[in-house]
Amino acid sequence: MMLTDSATNHLMPGPVLPRDGDRFAAWLADLTWAKLFPEGQDLYYEGECPDKFSEAIREEFGFDPSADPLWEKWIEDNHGEPGFISYGFHCPAKHIDAIYAMYGSHRFPGRVGVLCG
Repeated sequence: MMLTDSATNHLMPGPVLPRDGDRFAAWLADLTWAKLFPEGQDLYYEGECPDKFSEAIREEFGFDPSADPLWEKWIEDNHGEPGFISYGFHCPAKHIDAIYAMYGSHRFPGRVGVLCG
């Protein structure tokens, strides 16, 4: 599965259709982010509207990203550049696919991605 950068590309990956008994294609067609991360996943919001993003997630999915200790965390840069604020949050598995589909798009300036730590 691939996550697109919504700042430059609004295409989301489409389904992979199995052809001629291709078991890998059938497996891939059934793959979701929730299946890849059954315990949930740390994500981050990178954009200009973190308050609106957090409010929308709270209203639509019932959890508040801004309540997470990863939200508004100061990250020091180790390459001589200034640090930055990271808007990370833990996303329950059942919401990962929907959040990528809705917020990995053009709905908010920026993007949602996997927080690598």
